Amino acid sequence: MAGDRPTPPVIRQASVGDAQTIADIHLRARKVNLPYLPDLHSNAETLAFFKTEVLTAGQVWLAEQAGAVFGFIAQKPGWIDHLYVAPGHQRAGIGSRLLTYAKNHCDDEDLKLWTFQRNMAARRFYEKHGFHIIEKTNGVDNEEKEPDLLYLWER
Repeated sequence: MAGDRPTPPVIRQASVGDAQTIADIHLRARKVNLPYLPDLHSNAETLAFFKTEVLTAGQVWLAEQAGAVFGFIAQKPGWIDHLYVAPGHQRAGIGSRLLTYAKNHCDDEDLKLWTFQRNMAARRFYEKHGFHIIEKTNGVDNEEKEPDLLYLWER
C-alpha cells in the first residue's frame, strides 16, 4: 500500500549458527567502507574469530528483517567491540537501532569503543549518538597499525 513504512528490523541475540553471516557482513562492510585497511586475515580466519572469540566473549545482537540479517553489534561489559551494517543497508537507521539497543542493555555502565581516525562516517555516527573522544593513538597497538580513537559514552 502506498505510504506504508517498512517494518523496522527485529533485534535478536546471535548464536554460533550466525557466525558465517556475521563474518560476511564484517568483511563486506570493511571492504566497502574501509578500503585503506590491510587484509590481515583470510575469510576462514575471520569466521573462526567470530565463532570462537566474539560470539563467546559477550553479547552479539543482530538486526534482522524477514529472515535476513542486515547488521550486528558485539558488546561486552563496558565495551562495544564491533558494529557493522551490511553495504546497501547503511544509513537506514539499522546502526542507530543496534547501538540504542546495546546502550539499553549495558547494565547501567558507560560504554567505550575504538574506531579508526580516518573513519569519518563512524566518527560522525558515534558523536551523533553521544560518544566523545577520550584518547587518540598512532595505531601502534592495533593490528592494522592505523591511528585510532577511543570513544566514551557516559550513561
